[in-house]
Amino acid sequence: MIVRLYIEPTIGREKLSKVGPPLVDQLYQYLAKEQGLSDSTVRKVHAVLRGAFGRAVKWGWLDRNPAASVSPPMPELAETVMPMPDQVAMAISAAEADNVDFGMFVRMAAATGARRGELCALRWSSINLATGVLRIDSSVYAVKGGGSRVKDTKNHSKRDVALDAITAGELRAHRRRLDGRASSCGVELVADAFVFTDEADGSAPWLPDRTSHAWERLRGRIGGSGWMGFGCMICGISGDDAVEGRGAGGQREQAHRSSGRRHNVECLRPLSGGHRPTSGRHHR
Repeated sequence: MIVRLYIEPTIGREKLSKVGPPLVDQLYQYLAKEQGLSDSTVRKVHAVLRGAFGRAVKWGWLDRNPAASVSPPMPELAETVMPMPDQVAMAISAAEADNVDFGMFVRMAAATGARRGELCALRWSSINLATGVLRIDSSVYAVKGGGSRVKDTKNHSKRDVALDAITAGELRAHRRRLDGRASSCGVELVADAFVFTDEADGSAPWLPDRTSHAWERLRGRIGGSGWMGFGCMICGISGDDAVEGRGAGGQREQAHRSSGRRHNVECLRPLSGGHRPTSGRHHR
C-alpha cells in the first residue's frame, strides 16, 4: 500500500540514477505538507525507500543509498508529569494490598524503568541478590493459541540495573516467598525460574497483558487517567510506547525512561527504615 499510494505516483517513474537525497527530501516535504500525511506515515515511506535503495546498492545498481542521508520527521515525546513520592508509595501499597506479587512487580517497574515484557522475562539467574544488581536482556510476548515466548528487548540491548537497597531487600523477600510456595507444592524452583510466575516451579512467566489488566483494575482507586498520564511512575506497563525504539527516537525514549527511573528511586527513599505506607485501600 505504501508503494502504490505514495511512491509510485511520485518518484516511482524516476530513473535510479536521478534519485538523490534532495529528491527524497522533497518527497517527504510534499507528502507532509501537500498531501497532509502524518509523521508516522512519512516515516513508513522512508523505511520502505531506505530498504529498497539499500537493496539496489547491494546489487550494484546504485553507488549509495539516497534515503540514508535524509531524515524523516521525528516522533515527539509526550510531556510527562512525574509523580509525587506519596503517589508512588500509594501505587505500590495499593498493589501489594491486592496481590503481593503484583505489588513486587509495581515496585520493580518503578525502580528499574523496565518495560512490562522485560520484567515478565526477568529470571532469578539474571539477578545477583547479594549485590542487588540485575541484567535486563530479554522480553516476553504472548503467542497465538496461548503461551509465551522470550525474545530480545525492543532495542536489542542488554543493560545492568543496580537496585536501591529497599527494593533489593523486597526482592529477596519475594524470592523467599516463591521458595516457600514451591516447597508447599512439593517442588523446587527450576534453575532458570522466572521472577514473576504463577507456576510453583517458576517455569513459565507472566504475560505482559496480565500486568496491564491488573493495573487497569488498580488505577481507578489511586487516580490518574492512564499509566503514562500518572507520571511515568512505571514506564511502559500499559503497553504504550512513547516513541519508536530504534535510532535517535529510541535514544530519546531510553533517556525518558532513565529520567523516570531516577525520579522513582528518589520517591522510594521515604520507604526506608522499615516504614511502610498506608495501604492503598485507604486511599479510595
